[in-house]
Amino acid sequence: MRARLTLWLGCIVLASCATPPAPHTTAERAALSGTWRLPDTQGWVELGPCPEAQHRLCGILVGFDGDHAARDFIHPDFRSWGELACGSEIVLSAEHYPMADVWRGQVYQRSEGRIVDAELKLTSPRTLDVLLYEGANLDEGVSLAIFAALGSPPDLIDLGDYGLRVIMGRELFGQSQIWRQSALPDTMACPP
Repeated sequence: MRARLTLWLGCIVLASCATPPAPHTTAERAALSGTWRLPDTQGWVELGPCPEAQHRLCGILVGFDGDHAARDFIHPDFRSWGELACGSEIVLSAEHYPMADVWRGQVYQRSEGRIVDAELKLTSPRTLDVLLYEGANLDEGVSLAIFAALGSPPDLIDLGDYGLRVIMGRELFGQSQIWRQSALPDTMACPP
């Protein structure tokens, strides 16, 4: 029984691994570079190359309606607690997948204090379709498999939740957004 559970968990872990992206082109990233208006009152994000990995796409919050001196105390990464909301990283290290013509990475949702998986697809020169979803990651799958191999299998609710996110994360838990490329009003801009 334990061997069967370990094998099953191993299959889930392998299924959660994404196909590695093909090499990027500068033109594909340049098409997304610029200032994008997020839905509702979330603000504006500046998309461009990541500082630590130029082939990836990152985005920082450059403006919003509110107190620009506000600090973030709900970020899921405790190392980011207390940082200024202005200049905070919103799009995290997205990689281009040319076969699907999408960028896949993560997005930090400031209003909810959570980081979710994301797919960004340019549908017109000034429109970006963004799909946010609760996906399953490899680290989580490896942890489940290690604990199961050590004789402490996960409870069925955790296992079912993980399996559902692996199989149907985007379809079941996806939230679509439209980001539009637009100029940032001076009154909303974060101070330099």
